[in-house]
Amino acid sequence: MESMKQYVTHLGWSDGQVVVRTLGSSRIDLKTPTGVSSLGSAEMLTYSQDAGSLALKVPKAPCAAPAYSFKLTFSGQIPKLK
Repeated sequence: MESMKQYVTHLGWSDGQVVVRTLGSSRIDLKTPTGVSSLGSAEMLTYSQDAGSLALKVPKAPCAAPAYSFKLTFSGQIPKLK
């Protein structure tokens, strides 16, 4: 089965953690991702999800930019928003 990808763009960078409030478990079930990474990096990021958000554990900002993009890879169909 082909892997599917979803991208998230976040304005700014918080060393240590990026929080995406629109991807909380109350809106989307993210139990099936096979990987989360920052675009331009092969390093996989760890993440956690609660009812209100998806939190990505991130290293120090790779460069100074107004926005950063992250790739979520799924082993199958991308879950739909509730």
